[in-house]
Amino acid sequence: MGDSAGGAVPSEPQIPDHDEARSIVARLLDALPPGSHLAVADGTDVVTGEAFRTAIGMWNEASETPYHLRTPELIAGYFEGLEILEPGVVPVSRWRVEPGPFGEPDDVDEFCAVGRKA
Repeated sequence: MGDSAGGAVPSEPQIPDHDEARSIVARLLDALPPGSHLAVADGTDVVTGEAFRTAIGMWNEASETPYHLRTPELIAGYFEGLEILEPGVVPVSRWRVEPGPFGEPDDVDEFCAVGRKA
């Protein structure tokens, strides 16, 4: 695979069992050489709470592919054994934000992180 590679895991919310999702991510990471990166973004309910849980419930009632919210702590679990890059597990609107003319972005219920395999 060369010197390094990257992996993005966009569909882990479709796997209801978090241990199974972590196992899949771990197997993918095992195949990557040192210096590779993992990027994960996943939905939470820590910002909007019940409003987002209600929206996800409506989605799940109408969809053949249910969505499973994860906490930021569960999202961090995907990075076990990796160096999590700054700023860590944060709302996607807060990951390496640069100053802009409109001020600080609002937090959102999608958290993300990037980790590096040593």
